[in-house]
Amino acid sequence: MRADELERLIQAVTDLVLARLKDWAPPAPEPPTLTVLWPAPTPLRDSILAGAAAFRTDGRRVRWLVRADLLDELGSRLPADERTRCHALGRAPVQAVLADLREGDVVLLAAAHFEAARLLLALRDDHDWIHVLVQAHLAGRPVVICEDLLATGAPAATNPVAREADGLLRQLRQAGYRLAPARDLPRLLKDMTRACDAGLQDAPDLLTEQDVENLVRAGRRELRLHARTLVTPLARSRADELGLGLLRPE
Repeated sequence: MRADELERLIQAVTDLVLARLKDWAPPAPEPPTLTVLWPAPTPLRDSILAGAAAFRTDGRRVRWLVRADLLDELGSRLPADERTRCHALGRAPVQAVLADLREGDVVLLAAAHFEAARLLLALRDDHDWIHVLVQAHLAGRPVVICEDLLATGAPAATNPVAREADGLLRQLRQAGYRLAPARDLPRLLKDMTRACDAGLQDAPDLLTEQDVENLVRAGRRELRLHARTLVTPLARSRADELGLGLLRPE
C-alpha cells in the first residue's frame, strides 16, 4: 500500500471514530437507593413510610429488608413496583444488596429497640440486617437510625432504664451512626437526596455555604470539584469547619 493510500485509510478510520464518539453519550448514573432495614415492630410505621416517600422522587429507589412476620402488612402499603424489592430478613439476598450499594445510597434502620442496639454495638453480623448496616457503614454510606424506641424522655439521673437507653444512644453516635426521630425522617431523607444528586452529578459551577451544609447534613465527607467550580469563601470556611473535603482534579 502506498503512503498516500495509507494516509487516506487512517483519515477515514479517524473520521469514523470521531463521528461515533460524537453520537455517544455516557450512560446515566443509577438513581440513589434507600435500603430500609426493619427488624422489629414499631408504632412509628407511618412516619417511616413518609420518610421513604420523601426519598422516592425522580426515579430514586427504595428497597426493604423486613422481619418476616411484618412483611405482609408492610408490603400492602408499598407501591406495586416496589414490592419486588421487599424481602424477608433471613431470606434476603444480602450479598446482592451489598454488591449493589453505591456512592449516594442511604441505609435506614427503622426500628432500634434495646436488643437491636446491643446487637449492633456487639457487631453481631450473623444477623442479616446488622451485616448490611455494618458493611454499609464501613463503606462510607450514610446510615440513619430511627431513635424513638430508645428515646424514653425520662430523666436519666433517676431512672435506670432511661440511663441505659441514653448510654446506648451515646455509643451509637460515637460509633458514627446518625440518629434521628421518625418525625424528622421526611425532611432528613429529602435533604439526603439533594446531597446524593450533588455527589452523583458534576459539581456545581458555584458552591455555596448552603450547598456545603446540605452535603454534610446528608452524611457526605467529600465532594469532587471540577476545574471551573467557584467555591465561595464562606463555603470553604464552612467546609473546613464541618469536615467536608473539597477535592480538585489534578
